[in-house]
Amino acid sequence: MHPESSALLPEDEAAETRAPYPGLATIGHDADGAQILVELPQTGAIGLYGPAEDTKQVLAALALELATSVSTDHLNLSCIGVADGLASTAKTGRIRAADSVHQCLRELELLTLEYASGESSTEDIPPEVVLSAYPLTSEHLGRMRTIVGHAAAPPIAIIAAATEEHPLPGTWRLDTAKEARQKLPILDQPVTLQRLTDDEYTKLADLLRHAEETRSVAAPGWEKVPTEDTLEPVPVGSNPLGQRTDTSTTQTEALSTLVSIAKTTTPPPQPTAPAIPQDTPPRLETYEVQLCVLGPVELIGPDPASLEAGKRRVLTELACLLRLRPERTPDQISRSMGGPRGPWSAKYRADNLSKLRVWLGRAQGGKLHLPTMSGGTYSLSPTVGCDWACFQQLAQHGLASEDAAGTALLEQALTLVHGEPLSGTPLDRYAWAEPLKPTMLAAIVDTAHTIAARHLRYDYGNLDTAREALLKVLEIDPVCELLYRDLIRVEHRAGNPEGITRAAQRLYIALNKLDLEMTPQTEELLRKHGVR
Repeated sequence: MHPESSALLPEDEAAETRAPYPGLATIGHDADGAQILVELPQTGAIGLYGPAEDTKQVLAALALELATSVSTDHLNLSCIGVADGLASTAKTGRIRAADSVHQCLRELELLTLEYASGESSTEDIPPEVVLSAYPLTSEHLGRMRTIVGHAAAPPIAIIAAATEEHPLPGTWRLDTAKEARQKLPILDQPVTLQRLTDDEYTKLADLLRHAEETRSVAAPGWEKVPTEDTLEPVPVGSNPLGQRTDTSTTQTEALSTLVSIAKTTTPPPQPTAPAIPQDTPPRLETYEVQLCVLGPVELIGPDPASLEAGKRRVLTELACLLRLRPERTPDQISRSMGGPRGPWSAKYRADNLSKLRVWLGRAQGGKLHLPTMSGGTYSLSPTVGCDWACFQQLAQHGLASEDAAGTALLEQALTLVHGEPLSGTPLDRYAWAEPLKPTMLAAIVDTAHTIAARHLRYDYGNLDTAREALLKVLEIDPVCELLYRDLIRVEHRAGNPEGITRAAQRLYIALNKLDLEMTPQTEELLRKHGVR
């Protein structure tokens, strides 16, 4: 469905609309790898039969998905003997950890009584999903029937370990053994259950645990992006901008440094910088065919009038795949491009590759922009320019040189950005590109931050240029507090208290829209500048 379709709600309305299926979760995958989703409260009870370790792996996958999915934000999840520590790791406010089935049932009994005595409408009562690594006894099942039978009870689903001695009622009996493939009561085709091994769960939990950390490790090629604790003016010849200093510096010390920098009226001296390498990358405009992904996706150069109707979007996406994910095998192309409809057939893939090759044509030297398969894979030729590749080359050349010319390269890189990366695409397309978007956005943010830091720090600095770079990227990432802190320093250096107030108000609005809290680092910097 196209993003501008009238069938879709406006973005602000969609954000305020509850998910129609708040208990929707992945139960497994079919033979083609397609996800099989189930609205759990509609199933009532799902009994998991099999080895205890396999059952816990299936429950762990469900727990992690239900705890973090945006579509399950109006749901309460109770975990009994599974996903230890998930409540404190995910911090989504929808998870209860229970030591026993009795403790969980007691909570549900109390909730049902509270709902019965209050004035809550059904819209205010979230569904309850119970995941238990322990089988339920007949006494537990009796208490559950009493709860479910109450008129005020919320919708409840229980997914629990089961045995022949302690079965769960209903038709949902799933075998959790790793090799098991089975048909579901609602689907007449074999399904493999989704699961997470202990090692996989630990790694994902670590990712969640570190997601709130504000200090990150520089990606390769981006080590010279200045951190906030290196912004204190330094004499020429000492630690240059962008070199990592002692990471044991506390946030309080860093904030004290930032305040002292903001109060400095005399710009620090210009450092001696290495000369810019002579192999400065070519500009995007020099390419006959240009692929633009740093904003709405666009393929510039080939004549769209030469294509049959309805082919431009799919061929543009195929070109993006082969440029951003080169050396794709035929099978990888089919799976990536097939999306939710399933992998492309060999014939459909070959037809589209051939049509893209004809559409792109040849470079001036006679080489095809899309060569035939080489080494069992396909890639676009380097004769096809890409704004993301140009951006990276310009930014890394600019990071290597701290003088005005190096900073100008960073500013030139930022001119290639025209919006949110890989935007303006249909909702059911470009799933293969999702992992690239955070990387692109992080690079754009780092570039704007470095531009601002240099214009604040060196005598060639121009506060208007710094402000322009920050505001441009804040349009793309409206809750990036690093850039707001940079903007506050720029407005302070410019002697513009109204600008500081505007920046703070803009940040408050953006955070409130997403129901996020401001970090202590930003709050402290605002207090230092008199903003409450």
